[in-house]
Amino acid sequence: MTRPAKDASRSEDRANTDRRRILEAARSHFFSQGFGAVTMDQLAAELGMSKKTLYQHFPSKDALLETVIDQFAEGASAMLGRIFGDTRASTPDKLRAALAGIGEHLTPIQPAFLASLRRFAPQQYQRIQALRRQNLTAHLVPLLTTGRKRGELRGDSDPAFMVELLLQALHGLLEPDTLHRLGRTPSQAVSEALDVLFHGILRTKP
Repeated sequence: MTRPAKDASRSEDRANTDRRRILEAARSHFFSQGFGAVTMDQLAAELGMSKKTLYQHFPSKDALLETVIDQFAEGASAMLGRIFGDTRASTPDKLRAALAGIGEHLTPIQPAFLASLRRFAPQQYQRIQALRRQNLTAHLVPLLTTGRKRGELRGDSDPAFMVELLLQALHGLLEPDTLHRLGRTPSQAVSEALDVLFHGILRTKP
C-alpha cells in the first residue's frame, strides 16, 4: 500500500532535481554568455536530458529566463534582509556589509547578459530595473531613515532622495554601452557607485 506513495515521492524528488539543475545551468550560461547565445537544445544536451523533459519544467526559454531573474532578485532581497535585519550592527556597518554583499551577488553577471536582454528580451530588461527599484526602496529607505534618527547620518539627509539618486545612477551605469565604455562589469559599477554615494570622494582631513 505504501509503494505508490514512495514512487510518487521519488518522482517528485527527481523532478525537483531536474528543475534545479536546469535553473543552475541556465543562470550560469545566461549571465556569462547572454540570453540570445543560449539555446534550449544546448541546455538539454549539457544536462543529459531530453528537450521534452526540459519543456515539461519550462515551456519556453523566455519562461526559463523569467524564473532565473525572479530567483536572482529573491536572493538579493534575502541577502539585504539578513544584513539590515541585524539589530546589533550600526547603520554604517550595515551599509558596508551591503556594499560588499551586492558586489558579490552581482559577480556572475557579465555585460553580455544585459546587452543580450536589451536586444532579445526588452520586457525582462525593464523588469530587472523594476525589481532593482523595488528591492532598494524596500530595504534602503527604512535603513537610512533609522540611521538619520539615531544620528548616524546627516540630519538633513533625505532617504528617499538618496535611494532615487542611487537608482538613477545605476540606471545609467548598467547600460551595456556605458559598461563597455568604462571597462566595468555590473558588479564593479554597482560597488563603485555605492562607495561614492555613501563614502564620498573627499579625503578625510588629518
